[in-house]
Amino acid sequence: MIQGIYPYHLIEDGRQHLRLQAPLLIDVPVRLLHGMQDAEVPWQTATRLADQLQSDDVTVILDKTATHRYSEPANWLSWNVFLMISCR
Repeated sequence: MIQGIYPYHLIEDGRQHLRLQAPLLIDVPVRLLHGMQDAEVPWQTATRLADQLQSDDVTVILDKTATHRYSEPANWLSWNVFLMISCR
């Protein structure tokens, strides 16, 4: 597959799995960490997802410098700190 070009069936399959159209009946703690430099998935998706969750324990952390893959060492540090704090 050429970067940035997706087969039509992949797009159609995605439409069958939309999750932000109705409340998500999840009642467990949820932690979302999203990079604001993500070119693949807009960071607003994390906040929309948090709004749809039924859980009262939802945390969204936005990392201003992180990309989709958290590919920079500084982003790895923020990811690890986030995990340590969340898993207490």
